[in-house]
Amino acid sequence: MNTEAITRKALYALIWEKSLRKVAQQINVKSQNLKKICVEEDIPTPQAGYWIKIKHGKPEFKPELIGDLEREIILEEIVLKESKFNSESLSLTKPHQLVKEAREALKQAKPRFSYSSPQMVTTGRNQIDITVSPNLIKRSLVFMDNLIKYLEARNHTIGFKRHYGTIITVRNIKFEVSLREKCKRTKETDLIYESYKMVPTGTLIFKTQGYPYREWVSTKNKTLIQKIPDIIGYLEEKADERNRLKIIHKANIKLQEQERLEKERQQNLRIAEIEKFNAFYEDSLRYDKAQQLRKYITVIEQQNKDSGIDDRYAELVHWAKKKADWVDPLIEHVDPILGNYSDYLT
Repeated sequence: MNTEAITRKALYALIWEKSLRKVAQQINVKSQNLKKICVEEDIPTPQAGYWIKIKHGKPEFKPELIGDLEREIILEEIVLKESKFNSESLSLTKPHQLVKEAREALKQAKPRFSYSSPQMVTTGRNQIDITVSPNLIKRSLVFMDNLIKYLEARNHTIGFKRHYGTIITVRNIKFEVSLREKCKRTKETDLIYESYKMVPTGTLIFKTQGYPYREWVSTKNKTLIQKIPDIIGYLEEKADERNRLKIIHKANIKLQEQERLEKERQQNLRIAEIEKFNAFYEDSLRYDKAQQLRKYITVIEQQNKDSGIDDRYAELVHWAKKKADWVDPLIEHVDPILGNYSDYLT
C-alpha cells in the first residue's frame, strides 16, 4: 500500500487495529518515522504489552482521539539516516529543478574578489542564494537538494524575492535564507604594513536573514545535512509563534476597534443628550417668553376694559397673541412673515 496521505482518524484506526510495525509496512513508512508522526499529530498509540493482553482476552484502555479527525497527514518518507549523510559519499540523485539551475549558474559564475567573499562564486537572480568557493559547490548543492525536498514533503515552499534572495514559506510565514561558506579573518605576514584578508574555511553556514536571525553550521558530531530536520523544526516553531502573534494582534486590533466604536457611540450619546437638554431648556425659555407676552397682553386688555379697546389696541392685541403663539414651543405657530421661531433665532 503506497499511501501519500492519510487522515488522523484513519491512521488512529490502523494503529489500534495492528502493531506499529505492520502499519508502517502497510503505509510504506519506517517505524521510527511513524512513531514521530503519531507524537507530532497527537495520536495515542498502544502501550507496551497491549497486544499480548488483547491476545489473551484481557480488556485494555483505548484513549480517545481528539482534535481535527479529518486533517490529512503527509506520509512521504524523507530518508535522513545519519550514516548516509557523509559529505564524501553524497551525490546528487534526481536533483530538484532549482538545484539544477543553481548548479549551472555556479559552474558558469566567475569567482568574486570582494573582501567578504574572496574567490567565491554565487548564484544569480531567481536562483537559490548560494555563495561558496568552487570546491564546495557539490556539498552546497547536495545540502540544498535535501533541504528543498524535505521542505516540500512538509508542505512548505521555496521561492525568491523580487530582486535577489531566497524565501522559504512555512505556514504562510516567509523566511529569507542563504547558504554561505564561512570565512575567517587572517593577517597577511608578507607585507611591510599590517593588513588582513578573509579566507574561505570550507565550512558551510545556512542562515536566516533579518528577524529572527539564526545560523547552522556543521559540527564534529553532526553535519549540516543532518541538521535539516532541526532547521525545518525551528522554522515551523517560529512560524507557529508568529501566526499566534498575528492572531493575538488581530484580536487586539478588533478589540481596540470595538473600544473605539463604543467610545464613539458613548460620545455621540452624550452629544445627543446635551443637544436634547439644550433644546428642551430653550423651549422652557421660549415658553416663559410666551407667557410673559400673554401677561403683557392681559394688562393691555385690562387697562382698556372700561373705556373699550379701540381698533388700534384691538389690532395690537390680535397681533401680539399670534406672536405669543409663535414663540410658545407647545403651539409652534408659523408666522406668515417670520416663519418658524427656530428659523428666526438662526
